[in-house]
Amino acid sequence: MQQSNRSLIEPLQVIKNQDWCVPADFISTLEASSEGIILYLHGGGYLFGSRNTHRRIYS
Repeated sequence: MQQSNRSLIEPLQVIKNQDWCVPADFISTLEASSEGIILYLHGGGYLFGSRNTHRRIYS
């Protein structure tokens, strides 16, 4: 099975910021509402995968 890093909702705006205490991505759609957010914490980033390999899951 071939995996894809494409997200399920397009287009996405991905803001990568290395200046925060922990490197993180802020992901939003162009039509996103400012009424709420989802905070996704990937607990296995240091063992298997990274925010780059798992972006499709959390976006």
